Amino acid sequence: MQSMETSLETKIELIASKVNEIQDNLNRDNLKVHSILSTSKLLGLSIPTVRSLLDSGKLKYSQVGKRKLIRLEDINQFLLNCQRT
Repeated sequence: MQSMETSLETKIELIASKVNEIQDNLNRDNLKVHSILSTSKLLGLSIPTVRSLLDSGKLKYSQVGKRKLIRLEDINQFLLNCQRT
C-alpha cells in the first residue's frame, strides 16, 4: 500500500511539473495563459461565472490534465464579443 501511494505521488508530481513546464513555454513564447482564478480576477467575475462561460463555449480554453487554461488572446476575444452584443 505504501509503495502505491508513493508511486501515485510521484506521478502527480511529474504531471504537475509537466503542466508548469508547458505554462512556462507558453509564457516564454508570449502566449500568456491564465487559470480560472486569475481569469476571474482579470475580468472581475466570480469563479462560478468564469466556469459557466467556459462550459458554454463563450470563453475558449485549453485543458491540460484537469486544469483549464485560458489564453490572454481568448480573453480579449471574449471581451470584443461582449462589446458587439
